[in-house]
Amino acid sequence: MMQLTGGIIVIIAFAAIIRKYETRTVLLVAGALMCFIGGVMGQFMDSFVKTMIHGSLVPTICTVMGFAFVMKHTECDQHLVHALSGLISKSHAIIIPLAMLVTW
Repeated sequence: MMQLTGGIIVIIAFAAIIRKYETRTVLLVAGALMCFIGGVMGQFMDSFVKTMIHGSLVPTICTVMGFAFVMKHTECDQHLVHALSGLISKSHAIIIPLAMLVTW
């Protein structure tokens, strides 16, 4: 029963992210809901804080957020998507492997 409930929460969280809800908030709420249902609500904040102050994680998160901001500000992300989607749309025979390769 717990696996089914967890699966439903994951599917709802996935749908909320697709509908452009704030990703971090959706994941935080989904995690809190899973901890509440599992009866370990006290461990929710402990594990969140422990993970967020991990020495190797903070520089990585800051670097990735900075890179993403620069890419969005300079609109390089849109140019990359257009360039790669143009490449994929011209290759109808191998469109699925190319889409997997581009996303990877």
